[in-house]
Amino acid sequence: MTASPFIDLAVTSGGDAGSVLTSRFEPSTPQGFSLQQEYAVAGGIIANGTISFVFRRPNGQDVTCTYQGQSPTATPTTQEALLLGRVLRFQGCTDRQPASARRTGTNFRLTVNPAPNYPVTVKSPVTQAGGCTDEMEIITPVETARLRREFSWARAQKVAEVDSRGAATPLYYAWVYLRHRDDALALRRLSIHLLSRPLLDSELAPHAGKCGVFTNPGDGNGTFVPVLIPGATYNRLIDLQTTRDVTGDRTIFEAVVIRNLPSGLRNANGSLRLELLGRSGFRYLDYETTPLDRRGDIALESGSVARVLVDATAWLLTRIKDAVQLITTTIASVFAGPKVPVTLYLHAVTQDPAFVQPVAGIPPTPDPVMIRGWGPLANHPLAAAGMRVTILQRVGGLLPTALWSKTNNDGMAVVDMFAGETPRGSGLCLQLDTPRIIMTNFLVPADLCDFRGYDAARPTPGDFRLDEIGEAAARSSSAKATVHIDHEWLSALYQSDDAALWARDVIPYETPHRQRIVAGFWPTTIRWVRNEKVFPTTSCLSFLQLTGTGAQLVLNAATRGDGILTRAGLPPTHPAAAVASQVFLNTMLAADSLLPDGTAVRAERGLFSHEFGHFLFCSLLHDAQDGAVDYMARQAVGGTDLTTPLQYTNEGIADFISGQVAGSAAYNWPAEIWGFHPNSGTCYRKTASTASCFDANVTGAPGQVGGIGQPNVGRIATLLHDVYDGHGQRFALVPGDGDIWAEIVPRPTAQGAASLGVAATGFGNLNDPERVRLAGDTLKTFAAHFAERLALRSGDLRDADTYAALNAAMSSASQSWCDRCRVFALHSPSAADPPTVGNLFETCLADGLVRDALGGPPPEPSLRLNAATCTPCAPNETSNADGVCVFCPDTVVGNRCVKCPADVTFDGATLTEAEVNAGLVAPGDTCPDVFWAQVTNPGQLVTRGAHGLTVDLYPNILSVPAECQRPFTLRPAREFGSGLQFEPPLTASGTFNTEIFAGCGKPVVRYKMENASLSAPVLSVWFGTPTDSRTLMLLDAAIFPEPK
Repeated sequence: MTASPFIDLAVTSGGDAGSVLTSRFEPSTPQGFSLQQEYAVAGGIIANGTISFVFRRPNGQDVTCTYQGQSPTATPTTQEALLLGRVLRFQGCTDRQPASARRTGTNFRLTVNPAPNYPVTVKSPVTQAGGCTDEMEIITPVETARLRREFSWARAQKVAEVDSRGAATPLYYAWVYLRHRDDALALRRLSIHLLSRPLLDSELAPHAGKCGVFTNPGDGNGTFVPVLIPGATYNRLIDLQTTRDVTGDRTIFEAVVIRNLPSGLRNANGSLRLELLGRSGFRYLDYETTPLDRRGDIALESGSVARVLVDATAWLLTRIKDAVQLITTTIASVFAGPKVPVTLYLHAVTQDPAFVQPVAGIPPTPDPVMIRGWGPLANHPLAAAGMRVTILQRVGGLLPTALWSKTNNDGMAVVDMFAGETPRGSGLCLQLDTPRIIMTNFLVPADLCDFRGYDAARPTPGDFRLDEIGEAAARSSSAKATVHIDHEWLSALYQSDDAALWARDVIPYETPHRQRIVAGFWPTTIRWVRNEKVFPTTSCLSFLQLTGTGAQLVLNAATRGDGILTRAGLPPTHPAAAVASQVFLNTMLAADSLLPDGTAVRAERGLFSHEFGHFLFCSLLHDAQDGAVDYMARQAVGGTDLTTPLQYTNEGIADFISGQVAGSAAYNWPAEIWGFHPNSGTCYRKTASTASCFDANVTGAPGQVGGIGQPNVGRIATLLHDVYDGHGQRFALVPGDGDIWAEIVPRPTAQGAASLGVAATGFGNLNDPERVRLAGDTLKTFAAHFAERLALRSGDLRDADTYAALNAAMSSASQSWCDRCRVFALHSPSAADPPTVGNLFETCLADGLVRDALGGPPPEPSLRLNAATCTPCAPNETSNADGVCVFCPDTVVGNRCVKCPADVTFDGATLTEAEVNAGLVAPGDTCPDVFWAQVTNPGQLVTRGAHGLTVDLYPNILSVPAECQRPFTLRPAREFGSGLQFEPPLTASGTFNTEIFAGCGKPVVRYKMENASLSAPVLSVWFGTPTDSRTLMLLDAAIFPEPK
């Protein structure tokens, strides 16, 4: 399933009046192809505009083929006219050949002449070109609208409920109209078998030679899906309209249309011949795991309340259970024939330039497959477990055989195929859903099918050659095949599923419902294009109940200046605005993420890991607090302004997730960071070099990296990365370092090997001065605090809220003030480059955002901190640049070690007693906050007969209680040749006497330095106290004869 050469031949018009837009493709070799007679635009409305498709024949002659939109007017406003305006019909080619003729050409041009003011995206009309980009319609939008319009339950006729022998319950091929996920739920609860593609060979044969997805976007209100429905169930749906046993809403499905079958497939009563169905390998409800006796317990994936009344469903269940069981048993009893197993490995190709050609000058790698980059399966080909893989064989006349199995984590599926048969063709289909992700055109899972070998008489090059596999199976009773698939939808599903597994195993967390990715027409109609690049969108609207005020709030956001509808060219003033708004609500309710045509998902390894990151965070917010996710959803549809905190925070969180899962970022902030590929955002290490990648400390400073708003996306992404990296357990189920990939030299020679592979050793955890390494489960704590603050702000998020939530997550994991500070400060514009621990501590007090986020002061107000333990240094120590406590030989002032001058000096040769005011400050004092009294020649005090030196502190006003009862501190020190040696400080508060002699008892603090401490080698003694004019210091040398 390789890429089509026409994959990029598409044109998007914003509907500007008079605009004529052309896309060109010039392959190096001639390409074979056919044209479609009629096909739908990829998105938007062509109305009655035209396109011309030009190619050059091998003889050099140009051929022009023309198509026209089928709307009766250039300005359609009704639903019918708009639906017709989605269809292009072949008008003819200058070579006068029909559309289906096989052609060969080069120098292709696609030109679109749109209707004024109607945005449209058109792909080339090419089909059967050997690639895998075809779109095969299950039912057209026009036919959908017609069938829905013509159906009425009041006119519905009952069908047979038993066969002619009364032994089996008839089964009917039908269309069921679905509008909401609730309707899809009702299919399951009522045991109606949903088909993801057409059932009959006559329906599949027109797609022989094609490869691509079955599409069914519907009419804007709903879509018809093919089903097999028991006659008893259909009749009870009719009875439901008139029974007295049910009250309220009686309509479960708006329309169920019984379809006509070819004569060889139908019974006389119009039902399907069950024996033929059984021989084809079909088994009724074989995709279900819930037992039939518990159908009423099936819950809606989103957890919302279904609109169908429970009593109505219960009424039906009691009346159809036996019929469903009989059908299941009857079909299962049919022997389909001998089989042999085929082992398939289903891998997705990436076109990420980092994997195809990471370094200029190195030859590109052809079709490298995506590789998983985390956990125990790192370095295995990326795949998704639980995907249904079906092999189809045309061995009968009316029904192809269809046997299936499901993939494992390596993308392996062992599928049976019928033995002893020579099929007239074969096909391979993948149902694009897993237990975690569903890829859909609207409501039900999409099928990606390779029918290039479905007509064995004229296979298309590049087909899935089941005939060759069958020959090998016949010889060995088994066979193996590896299938490399290059398709946008599968790439997105694999990437999202990979991220969902990471969330399950590392956080650990499972989202409340599967991520629903809507692809194709509707997303392409409202797609977001910036600088000619198409972006996917994750709005998380599936978490909302879009009715009443909630719907209006979403529409208001979507239609404002940069809203998703206005951006798509459908503002409130557009003639079709009313229909567009209703269609938007109808389709967006089914979506978590939108995958329009033309995104870079094939060229960016982590793009949908990023989109799942949005969905994951929405899920965490939804679980944490009701209504919090509403703000994220409205922001997603309301604009793309990266200067708003909620926008860039949302994107930064998603880039953090894609960094963890795929080692890549979706935004442009890594543009100037060593290690990121400039064209894909994938981080990798070149040979013999380092790479900073996600360990770069983006600060959000204007102009730092990327474009407008990009630095803030990078700041949030790398801040989160710093909080969670550093576990040192490569590929364990813990947050990683984002250092997944490395250039492989010499490059592997095996087919499909990439230029990049999983690095043998890590390189992303640089020597940053931060030590936090939170466990994955704290992401829930972060989201809970984020949700709370988002709700309090009514969606007007500030950086302070994000930082406070992250601080709460770190605090919950017992991270110290010092460690939390270091993480935040690394991402402050005021941090030094390169930073030191000491500088980071200072930044945490100087940067108001960081200071407030930390939620409290540091353990020591002057930052004299031992960074390893986050405890204060000793009184005679300061904290150096590395956060290590070091001895200060002089005076500690704040966190500085300084040589303080004496504010007053006494000579030991003359001092007897002196009282001084501690408010004195020497001129040019470098320590103005400390009053120092110095006594020089202290040995002379001993020579003169002193019995030590006593120093007292007390207030200068003894009669005021407050002056007395405040704290007083005295810090003694002795000076040696090496500097000051401090003694422990003395601190005390005074006692105020209220008895006969009222007043403050003095001294408040008393310290006596003995003679031994005054003698040589002591050069001088010092006594310090905080500078305060209310404090008096008394120095008493006590020179008098010692009492006998």
